[in-house]
Amino acid sequence: MFLQTQPSQWSCVPTAFAMLLDIAVEEMIRQIGHDGSEVVWPELEPTALSKRAFHPQECIDVALSLDIPIVSIHLMPYTLHFVNNVPSKPIWTEQQCLDRFDRLLKAYEGVFTGTTNYNMGHAVAWNGKMVYDPRGYIKPLEEANFNPQIFFIKFKSKSNIPAI
Repeated sequence: MFLQTQPSQWSCVPTAFAMLLDIAVEEMIRQIGHDGSEVVWPELEPTALSKRAFHPQECIDVALSLDIPIVSIHLMPYTLHFVNNVPSKPIWTEQQCLDRFDRLLKAYEGVFTGTTNYNMGHAVAWNGKMVYDPRGYIKPLEEANFNPQIFFIKFKSKSNIPAI
């Protein structure tokens, strides 16, 4: 994995996945087929929040085209009830979720999506030991000013899919 810097404020997702897949971010964006700059929320202009940006599923499609399977792992999974606004319920205790996440972090490379400490959506790559942030730095997860919510795990072959 090599550090790449996002080409725009709204391109952390394809940049993180490009690092994970060891391709140039420009190639990732070319394969996705758009640069994320389309304004879809004009009321938020001129900020980057007005842009279409990118969705992880677009990057997963590129990974699949390269024959690299990706699986999403939610840090704190919960069940949803769709009747009469019944609140969701966690499927495991918080400690069980953290233990599971810790095991997966030690075993796999991937991409985290989540929020910065300023509550802004963000994506970073993970090489199994360090965060590769598209903003231009490499740090341990504890020092990355990042709160992961979903871990997109990369499998080198279909035979190393984890048994959890």
